Amino acid sequence: MPAAEHLQSMALHPAGHSLAIEARGQVFSMGLWEGAVQQHGNGPGRRRLPTWLADGQTLVLVSDASGEEQIEALQDGQARTLPWALGRVVALVAAPVGSQVAITNHRNELWVGDVASAALQRVAHSEFGRIEDPAWSPCGQWLACSLPTSLRHTAIQLMHPASGRSLL
Repeated sequence: MPAAEHLQSMALHPAGHSLAIEARGQVFSMGLWEGAVQQHGNGPGRRRLPTWLADGQTLVLVSDASGEEQIEALQDGQARTLPWALGRVVALVAAPVGSQVAITNHRNELWVGDVASAALQRVAHSEFGRIEDPAWSPCGQWLACSLPTSLRHTAIQLMHPASGRSLL
């Protein structure tokens, strides 16, 4: 069976030497030029949306091994489940510096979570539709996304999560 038909998502390592991929409900990492493929999370459940934190050592992903979707941080072969009840995760994007991730869900919410401290903050919500395409600035201080402002209109919202400032 062709692997391309089952490739769901992928994330490039911050140093650019390897990939984390989601295929057939499991997460794998592999070097681009050499080394073996490593599977992450061998237990029950599906794993998806892998992304590397800026440290290059921590792989963050969504897992439903417990029966509910949860965010897991994998480092040094150990998995740590973060205590965030977010519902169905739609997007998971790591900041280019630090240990923050931006998370969108099926409830039309945008959250910023700190993997190191397990702090979680809701930074945006839409009454009209799904928040999409979260993107961090290169400095990791600003977060942008597309946010439905009515049933017919969508705007680009720019946020500074640390201060709570928002530009729409």
